[in-house]
This record gives sequence, C-alpha cells and structure tokens, in this order.
Amino acid sequence: MQMKNEKKINKNKEKAIENIISELENNKEKLENAIEYHQLFKVYFDSIVATISKETYKDRYFESGKFIYFKAKEWKGFGFANFESTAFETAKMSGTLQNMDIQLLQEISYIYNKTKNLEDLDKKISDKMYEGDYNLKVFDVIMNVNLIVGDNFIMEKDLINELEESIKKIKTSAKQYI
Repeated sequence: MQMKNEKKINKNKEKAIENIISELENNKEKLENAIEYHQLFKVYFDSIVATISKETYKDRYFESGKFIYFKAKEWKGFGFANFESTAFETAKMSGTLQNMDIQLLQEISYIYNKTKNLEDLDKKISDKMYEGDYNLKVFDVIMNVNLIVGDNFIMEKDLINELEESIKKIKTSAKQYI
C-alpha cells in the first residue's frame, strides 16, 4: 500500500513539474512577443516624440492632438505578456510542491515571483495610463508611455534571460529528483 502511495506521489510530482515547465515555456514565448512588440513601438514612439515641440508638452493631452500614440498602426494595446500561473498554483493547492526537493521548489518559486513582479509593474503602468483626467498633459502621457518602452522593457529583457535559466535548472533538477 505504501509503495503504491509513493508511486502516486511521484507521478503527481512528475506531472506537476511537466506542467510547470510547459507553463514557463509558454510564458517565455509570451514575453518574447511582448519584447518584440515593445521594440517596434519604441521606434515609433521615439520618432513621434522627436517631432513635437517642447511647448506641446504643456498642452492638455486630450485637446492637443499632436501626440496620439494609440493611433499608430503599430499600436495594439500595451502589449504586456499576461503570464499564466495555473500549473504552479494547482501544484501549491494540491500539496504536490511540499513533496519536492527544496532547491527545485526554490527555483520554481523564484521565477514565478519574478514574473509576478513584472505583472505588478505592468498593472501599475496600465492603471496610470487609464487614470488620466481631462487635465492630463502631453508630458504626462509621454512619461507614462516611456515607462512601457523604458523601465518595463528593461525588466522584460532581464526576465527573459532568467526564465531561460530557470527552465534549464528546473529540467535538470527534475531529472535528478524524479
């Protein structure tokens, strides 16, 4: 009976790790797409900003009409990655993670926390973009969009490298562990 139970636990751990790796690989693909989009949009954004006068920066954004970033053909929304964490959350809720090697668990938790940090920044940027009132200045909008193609973009590029490393480490650790 105990041997049957251990086999079931090991099978659940193996399936959970497979699902987590698959989910992380999908998240990596989403992030690659977001990075590609933000690179393209940055070129457009920089070219538009270069054409407006410094006086325009003080204009009300909704009255100005001189800097309308979302009318660009490249514009497809903010283009954030929108990561999945279903496999990780399911493994946590089912108790499967508690039976895993601590180093493997630390690596899995680490990379999901890193994706959560980027998602939190994305949400803050998104909220900031939508909270603009009628008195919002062109300068404010430029600074908000600059967060997407600046700080957010840097975090995306850092995270893609960390995702690749974590996926490798999880695969290697899982082979040794299961």
